[in-house]
Amino acid sequence: MVRDLTDSFINAYEKELAKGTSKDIGLIDDIPNLMLDVVVTAIDTVSTAISWFILYVVSHRDVQVKIHDELNLSL
Repeated sequence: MVRDLTDSFINAYEKELAKGTSKDIGLIDDIPNLMLDVVVTAIDTVSTAISWFILYVVSHRDVQVKIHDELNLSL
């Protein structure tokens, strides 16, 4: 049963291992580091998107006004 990305990586590793090929597929102990790479990459992507959003909003006064007006409507 695949519950998340970690299970998916483990299943893929086990399938490759069962094939018995001579490919170097690494070790099962590499999966935690692979998951860390996924998380760090996601954090980097989100922070870059937020930085570009802030730059865009700061550079466009009309967008600032629209966002301000939208926030005022929700209060």
